[in-house]
Amino acid sequence: MLDENCDPWLIEVNSSPAMDYSTSVTEELVQEVMEDTVAVVTDWHFASWRRKDDVDTGHWKILHRSKMEVQRPT
Repeated sequence: MLDENCDPWLIEVNSSPAMDYSTSVTEELVQEVMEDTVAVVTDWHFASWRRKDDVDTGHWKILHRSKMEVQRPT
């Protein structure tokens, strides 16, 4: 995928992703992903709009922000 500056981004889709430590490299990556995911789900999600840009989300980057909000079914 290319962004608005024509920078390439790898989009990976796994049919059955595993979060186990198969190598020393995956051990470090999995731990980092888990910590950063918690920061995105809690710190960024619950931050006020004024503070969202200042929240540390690790290596996660927002590539697209929708103008529409998707309503959850009740």
